[in-house]
Amino acid sequence: MLLLFGTRIVGFVKGKGFFFCSNCRAERAYKLKHYRRYFTLFLLPVIPLEDYGIGIECQTCKKKYEPGTEGAQ
Repeated sequence: MLLLFGTRIVGFVKGKGFFFCSNCRAERAYKLKHYRRYFTLFLLPVIPLEDYGIGIECQTCKKKYEPGTEGAQ
C-alpha cells in the first residue's frame, strides 16, 4: 500500500479589496489571506500545525505582501 503524507502551507481568503501594488505600479485588486501549515495525508490538509499569519496577494501579478509594508498601503 502506498501512503502519501507530508506538509504544505495553505492560504484561506479572509477578505478582498483594492490597493496600490508597488510591483504593478497601479491600483489593483487584492485578497487578504491567512496562511497555515498543515500535515497532509494523500495530498489533503488534515491536521493544522503552524500559523504563518496573514498576507496580501495582488490578483494581477500574484506578488505577496505583509500588511503594513510598502506596496500594501
